[in-house]
Amino acid sequence: IRRRVQENSVARRLMRSMTGISYQQATAIVADLVKGVAEAAGKAAEDQAVATWLEEHASEVDARLELERQKATEDEIYRLVSSLPAAKRGELVRDLVGYSRVAGAFAPPSRT
Repeated sequence: IRRRVQENSVARRLMRSMTGISYQQATAIVADLVKGVAEAAGKAAEDQAVATWLEEHASEVDARLELERQKATEDEIYRLVSSLPAAKRGELVRDLVGYSRVAGAFAPPSRT
């Protein structure tokens, strides 16, 4: 039960952060996220290992959710840009490149 609660919680977070994602798609992403943990634990200890991993690796879960959100955003932008006439696509891409340069010039320095 604990594993299912943790997995469902992560799947619901994905669904809240990504428009148009189904529950089945979200749970498939979660399954992929914990696949290695589940395989390493073996069938007998799989549920406990996955639940514990999800609880103890919040930063890794958050990073994967953010990656999935960004990929979905890129896909949506591509879909939207592709739906425009060719001339408009060129204008929009030019404007986005300009925006990116201006926004980058005013962005605070990163702390690496």
